[in-house]
Amino acid sequence: MRDPSLDPRLMSAEELTALGMSEIVYVKPVMSDDVKAADREAFGELPSGLRLFSVHTADGTPVALLDDRETAFAAARQYSMQPVSVH
Repeated sequence: MRDPSLDPRLMSAEELTALGMSEIVYVKPVMSDDVKAADREAFGELPSGLRLFSVHTADGTPVALLDDRETAFAAARQYSMQPVSVH
């Protein structure tokens, strides 16, 4: 029998946010200029105009910034996470 507490229609916003937190990461393309604008102190040395790939947990927390999509996916899998693309 299926656990009714796992029905997304019955979950709170917090429960939906946490769903997949330990298993899923999102990979999305970003531009270095946007990354620097978001956190100049951490990324001040990035050259302008680079296409990068940002890895985020299910709640949107950024956890990695890589220079290509394949490396981002491989890094996620190395940590037993399931990467998915965000466009």
